Amino acid sequence: MRDLSGVDDQWIFLKMAGGSDDPQLWDLFLARFQGPTYRVIRRTVTRHLGRVGAEELSDEFFQSFFVSLLKDKRRQLRRFRGDAGCAPKTYLCYLAGYHVLTEMRGRRALPELYKYAFESTEKEGGEVPVDTSSAPDEAAHHRQLLSAAVAGISQMSALDQEVFELMYVRQLSPQDIADRMGKSVATIRVQHHRLRKRLRAYMSEQGLGEGGDELMAPA
Repeated sequence: MRDLSGVDDQWIFLKMAGGSDDPQLWDLFLARFQGPTYRVIRRTVTRHLGRVGAEELSDEFFQSFFVSLLKDKRRQLRRFRGDAGCAPKTYLCYLAGYHVLTEMRGRRALPELYKYAFESTEKEGGEVPVDTSSAPDEAAHHRQLLSAAVAGISQMSALDQEVFELMYVRQLSPQDIADRMGKSVATIRVQHHRLRKRLRAYMSEQGLGEGGDELMAPA
């Protein structure tokens, strides 16, 4: 094993951006950059969602961020321009923060799903709405997730359903929900965290893997 302890951050970064699959370089890349990028991810999640549940979601975003760096022949890494005065660490921290915000925006885009879900628990045989502009495979997957979400929500307690409806159908903030229900914001955030875990577990039982995460937005 080579002694790479003396190489600088930019050398390691450019090697990875260039497509190196050397395990020693990858380990060194993680050792140099995972600490600062995780701190950015954790701060971003906490700033937008509060401290309750932040650790679990931060870990999830941290893992997906480093996976995203390897996509499309490491396109994001290859965009780095070291001659513009930006250090590799600064560039990666920027990408990490942007990754979190993009993921959170994507998960907030489905309030109509839950409006349908609550309506459908009160009547039989409703047709799950699907965006017809999607590709056929995506539409089928979307339909499957929606149907499973309806079933999962219908099995929740009355209290769980109330919090779920206020958050996802009426899109109230945790503070508004707390005021409405006479509870603390921390209690509502804990309740939401548990709801996410329950739906994720239910979707996993249905063989849909991370479907619960795909459908549920952070509160």
